[in-house]
Amino acid sequence: MQRLQTCSNTVEPTYWGFHRQGYCQAGFSAALAEDGQKVFVGAPGSWYWQGQVYSKDLVTDEERKTRESPASDDDSFLGYSAAAGEFTGDSSKDVVVGMPRGSNLTGKAVLYSSLLRNLQNISGEQMGSYFGYSVCVSDVNGDGLDDIVVGAPFFTDLQSKESKYEEGRVYVHYQDNKHHFDTDERSVLDGTYTKGRFGLSLASLKDINKDGYEDFAVGAPYAGKDGKGVLYIYHGSASGVRDKPSQVITPEEFPGVDLNTLGFAVSGSMDMDSNEYPDIVLGAYDSERVIFMKSRPVVNITSSMKLSKDVLSLEDKTCTLKDKTKVACVEATLCLMYNGLGVASEIDLALNHTLDGNLKSPRALFMDAHPYQVSSRTSNIRLRKNVEFCNKTTVYIQNAIRDKLTPIEIKTSYELIDLEPYRYVLKPILNLNVPTAATNEINIEKNCGKDDVCIPDLQLLAASNMEQYSIGTKKRLELDMTIRNAGEDAFESMLYVTMPLDVNYINIEKSKLDFPVSCSGAHPELTGENVLECDIGNPLPANKT
Repeated sequence: MQRLQTCSNTVEPTYWGFHRQGYCQAGFSAALAEDGQKVFVGAPGSWYWQGQVYSKDLVTDEERKTRESPASDDDSFLGYSAAAGEFTGDSSKDVVVGMPRGSNLTGKAVLYSSLLRNLQNISGEQMGSYFGYSVCVSDVNGDGLDDIVVGAPFFTDLQSKESKYEEGRVYVHYQDNKHHFDTDERSVLDGTYTKGRFGLSLASLKDINKDGYEDFAVGAPYAGKDGKGVLYIYHGSASGVRDKPSQVITPEEFPGVDLNTLGFAVSGSMDMDSNEYPDIVLGAYDSERVIFMKSRPVVNITSSMKLSKDVLSLEDKTCTLKDKTKVACVEATLCLMYNGLGVASEIDLALNHTLDGNLKSPRALFMDAHPYQVSSRTSNIRLRKNVEFCNKTTVYIQNAIRDKLTPIEIKTSYELIDLEPYRYVLKPILNLNVPTAATNEINIEKNCGKDDVCIPDLQLLAASNMEQYSIGTKKRLELDMTIRNAGEDAFESMLYVTMPLDVNYINIEKSKLDFPVSCSGAHPELTGENVLECDIGNPLPANKT
């Protein structure tokens, strides 16, 4: 262990006094390079609190430091936060340093090379937001280049209609292949609680879920319904940080411990329990607590649902029910396989199978269900790591269904089963960034052309058996209606006839048709309207009258 005396050394004369380096506050922030060779130390009190950055090579003992800036940078607090990364492409570790009162109080993140040469400045956007209060480095989009995450915990959404303040904001700036950070190409994450101070602390978590993209944690020590603090975990992706946190940790998740200011400090990226996943340490200073949180192994499941037919004709009735009824059917094959780092060789899953789950009256049922046909059921299975499991089942479509346009969804969702809840071991968790269900759709065959979109052309011709009708006579008023579809098939086609309240519907006489036509009597005493509804075909075929 080496002792660092950054504000006093034997190489250069020491500048005492509060206006020089007497109150430099060295160690207010520090960052150690990943290889452990170089350390960067922030000293925000140097030079009238302009701030200063020191570096030391722990192998060669070479020391460097930034110089005094113009007086306009007084009280800017350079060195308030620091994080090591690689921003030049030379493999040497560089550093990003927070300067929360710089850039006319909008805040600034200052990038330095390994030799403490200024590379780029990234300014905040709101005065007093304390942009640069916290920083961390993480390859969020997985392109092999370090990205920068900057916290502005005092940011206030001035456009909000709610009376909120200091919700906090976090910015993610992405490094391009020219090792530059374009401020227009950034992601923004906002806090939701007034005075929550989202972004007061930040920590890189490396790749905590082993999906190839690095992740980070955001602390909001005064957020939550009781203002006791919240810690947010954000995952990376190919397009950058995911908009929604993958996990939200609150004090309520630690029963028996009264925690305040949860997330005031957070650190990650180290595997403390040797399970191949980085863990998290977070602080709650107001409760004098430090919490060590172990990361659970992540199970990655790949799933598919394949159908024997992409399009099903309702006239192709190849299956027979127990009562000898012929029905149209299709075979659905579910396949599952899992892998993951540090996961068990076998896992147990609970499966939930549903057919047409979006409708109250499902149109499809399981063929092999006993003793009754059902549209949903459950089962449990055991999978072996990297071994594909497939199961085939037959699904049939009920006869005389009305909705023939909407595809019929076949879905199997799954979740892990804990068969040993009494064992005090760290249990795995499913990767929630990928779907936890296998789905497919049965499309019903339609005579709708190549685009599979039906555009009918319904034409109506109506004539009566008399020109005048006197209410109270015993004569029957007959309406002769001719309906022709000059376009493509018309599904769920209906005819509505509005009649005077004193007219009663008797029956319908229809010509010989290849499709059913039916009318339901009106009930003016219930609805106040005398409307006759007639189903004129589902479908009313193309070029039919």
